[in-house]
Amino acid sequence: LVVAQVAVMRSDKGPDVFVSAAQKLIREGCPAYFILVGEGSMRRRVEAQLQEDDGEGRIKLAGYRRDIPEILADVDIYVLAARSPEGVPQAILQAHAARVPVVATNVGGVREVAIHDETALCAPRNDPETLAIHIRHLLENPDTGRRLAEKGHLLTAEQYSMELMLSRMESLYRQLSGQQ
Repeated sequence: LVVAQVAVMRSDKGPDVFVSAAQKLIREGCPAYFILVGEGSMRRRVEAQLQEDDGEGRIKLAGYRRDIPEILADVDIYVLAARSPEGVPQAILQAHAARVPVVATNVGGVREVAIHDETALCAPRNDPETLAIHIRHLLENPDTGRRLAEKGHLLTAEQYSMELMLSRMESLYRQLSGQQ
């Protein structure tokens, strides 16, 4: 079992929160591996956190990677532990497109694509305990994960397809230029 967060390793993406949730789950006997994919200013802090508790060697830092579709194909659960509001996160849309169950925090634009108990399970920001509960729930209930992943996939296909986004952008440009 593999649980991953794929994001720039910055404070606003909560890599330390993800690691805290992973450490808690491993201490409780969870057999999964946890992978952080990405680089950034929080790497040293996360490395220090892992020196204190490396989760029996089951928490890995993968660094910067370009093969995200291949990584998502091997992931059982995608996590975004964001602590600050942001726009619609492309990483969650990518997880939805790959039909990977999502656990995320309930902040900003994340809420548009990670809808609790519809397309994802959501926790409050800075709450590794609730994040861990949701991760464990999906690991222990794969049918729930498949249901959420399928609904997330449909949401992405219906509302965030390339064709629809280009059509909306063209419509906006026409409206702004006065060419209805």
